[in-house]
Amino acid sequence: MNFRRALRPAPAIGLSIIFLAASLLLTPAVENKGLLGDFYGGLVALNVIGIVIMTSLTTINVYRLIRQFRAQVLGARLALRFVVIFALLAIIPLSIVYYFSVYFLSRGVDSWFDVRIEQALDDALLLGQTSLEAKKTDVVIRLHRNAAQVSQTTSPFGVIKLLEELRGEGDFSEMSLHSLSGRVIASSSGDAISLTPSAPDDTVFARIRQRKTYA
Repeated sequence: MNFRRALRPAPAIGLSIIFLAASLLLTPAVENKGLLGDFYGGLVALNVIGIVIMTSLTTINVYRLIRQFRAQVLGARLALRFVVIFALLAIIPLSIVYYFSVYFLSRGVDSWFDVRIEQALDDALLLGQTSLEAKKTDVVIRLHRNAAQVSQTTSPFGVIKLLEELRGEGDFSEMSLHSLSGRVIASSSGDAISLTPSAPDDTVFARIRQRKTYA
């Protein structure tokens, strides 16, 4: 019988140790996600479960104590006094613990969101750059094909007509054919007001003379 009585508080002590360890591990996990990143969600869930269990047990015991006090059970008044004194003595340290818990948790949440937002921005930037490079490559390949078609056209009027068709197919605002010296041979523009095409700068012609692609 004495052995059974000694074992009665063992589950409560074991749960208290587990919840205390989870609470202590939560602070370094919040400050450094790489330390316990894989177990962060489990630690938070375990702490929430611990809070719910402790709150429930406290509520049940306080309710029982109040019932015993109203029924004038022997020792209930003294037990109630001890509970009130303990509660008053625990308010200050619990308030300090609560303050630091909220502080560290808010820091952890802010850092977590900062990391996620920064990662999302980097991913979006990389996706945009990849999409732009793919679009540029597609345009360069299409222009090489267009250049081959233009080189097979001998009539000046045919070149202008072909540029008009190619500009419409490629959805370009302007398309022009230049000599290596920069002279305009033919052009097609979707802007009826603009009479002369926009001339590329010398860097473009320098790369073309070196048989390099400019995009």
